[in-house]
Amino acid sequence: MCPASLKSQWRGEIERFSGRSTEVVTGPAKDRSRAYAGDSFFTVCNYEQVLKDILHIEKVRWDLIILDEGSASRTGRRRRAA
Repeated sequence: MCPASLKSQWRGEIERFSGRSTEVVTGPAKDRSRAYAGDSFFTVCNYEQVLKDILHIEKVRWDLIILDEGSASRTGRRRRAA
């Protein structure tokens, strides 16, 4: 999970250093739900998508979740809730 502006950069770094398959979550809600359930090793999404897609995300059994700029998720939630 990262800022939307960094999703492509994360994909590039993952491919560069791991060579593993990577799904960058984009598009309308129905496409995003398929992306979360896909068979890629890594799934990259942004904070706003998590808020919108939490029901789909919770259905997946994740091995690990990485927060890029995790403090933004805490402060961002407060800003969006206000």
